[in-house]
Amino acid sequence: MNKRELINGIKKEVGLSDFNAVHVGAGTVSLVRSKQGVREEIVFSYLKYPETYVLQPVISGWKTFDALEDILEKHFVKNKMAYTRVSIHCKSRRFQNMILNKIKMMEDIKMMEVELNTMIHKDVIPFFSDYETLTDVYANVKELGKDFVSINNFLFDPQPIRRIALAFINKDHLWKEEANRILNAFVEEKNNSGENIYAGYIKVLKDLIKDLSSHSSE
Repeated sequence: MNKRELINGIKKEVGLSDFNAVHVGAGTVSLVRSKQGVREEIVFSYLKYPETYVLQPVISGWKTFDALEDILEKHFVKNKMAYTRVSIHCKSRRFQNMILNKIKMMEDIKMMEVELNTMIHKDVIPFFSDYETLTDVYANVKELGKDFVSINNFLFDPQPIRRIALAFINKDHLWKEEANRILNAFVEEKNNSGENIYAGYIKVLKDLIKDLSSHSSE
């Protein structure tokens, strides 16, 4: 069995005919669906042994909104910072015993029917459905408030900068005030820790504020 056969076997088992199988990347395979400026990706991690695959007991859901990512990505590229074009994400962890299943042939995937279908159809697909628009995404961010652990588990990193672009898109008139607050926090973190990552975030956020201000009536 190879990676192509692995992900196509999973796709068949979970009945996602409208997703495309993607088998590139080290240690992962994916099912991907794109529609009207939105990309949804179900990510499976695995360990590879001679003639055997072992799926890890976590399945991730990644959702990308082009309207958000098109605003942000160019500023990270300009400042030579790594950037992942994913807006929101979730993880399903239900069956730790998945690691006991050795996949050598298609029939072995069938033995994981309950685990795969439960995690995908009860966790990941509903996550995609719950957040159809950036309005849905921002409403959840607002509801989470200052629960930054939950926000980190929802917005893809770096979530503080994504929050600013989300606020702007959703016409939150406090977006610039929040952006300047985060900018000051980055400056303080850089001064206290000396970590280069904050220097990069400061440059990106300054560019983002300038860019959004040029498109705002505020």
